[in-house]
Amino acid sequence: MEPGQICKKIAGKERGRYCVIFKVEGKLAWITGIKKYKMCRRRKCNLKHLKPTKFKINIDSEKQEDIEKKLYESGIITKLGLIKDRSLKTVSFSNI
Repeated sequence: MEPGQICKKIAGKERGRYCVIFKVEGKLAWITGIKKYKMCRRRKCNLKHLKPTKFKINIDSEKQEDIEKKLYESGIITKLGLIKDRSLKTVSFSNI
């Protein structure tokens, strides 16, 4: 696993939540997420407690604002199902 990798926590009180790795130190990774979308908070985490996804973003700095901006720009929040895509129209089946 490397910086920019989107992962899912599989252990601990935040299990099931998504996060972004922004720094790796041996067997530990520094992770962060966006609190508004029920992602992990900024902390250290054992690599064994993370399951990598197929998504990855390019991280230039370790600042929280920069990482959040990259997540919004890449559209990963919508792809992970954390927010509904507002451009899609809902279909009503009440006439059937």
